[in-house]
Amino acid sequence: EDRDKDFVTCLRYSPDGKYLVSGSTDGKVKVWSTEDGDLLDILEGHDGAVWSVDVGSDLETVVTGGEDCSVCIWTLAFKVLRPAKLIKKMIVRDPVSCVKFSSNMIMLAASSGSQINLWRTHSAVFADPPRLPSREAVV
Repeated sequence: EDRDKDFVTCLRYSPDGKYLVSGSTDGKVKVWSTEDGDLLDILEGHDGAVWSVDVGSDLETVVTGGEDCSVCIWTLAFKVLRPAKLIKKMIVRDPVSCVKFSSNMIMLAASSGSQINLWRTHSAVFADPPRLPSREAVV
């Protein structure tokens, strides 16, 4: 086993603290139980390192971003532990270094190179995002 390919690059707790989601250099996203440390699921959809993860306040949605220039939206149910499903993969111009849901999950942001990509999440379709240059003052 080549351990150099699975360095953990990012971590995020679920809002209730019962689960931990990790991303790694091998492109895998892992879901862990914080109660007993068990590995509950492995999400595969990236073609390179995963640099960022976020867990939605609904406890059913995870977003990941990585060096393959993709933002992946996953649905999983922490409470009933059904298998995760990749529901949307969006390609942006540059590798994705950070992803974040707004607290009410209405918006999703992803940084990609010098751009900030924004999506409205309340519709079933994630449209092409507006791009905010990171050089401008965005507060």
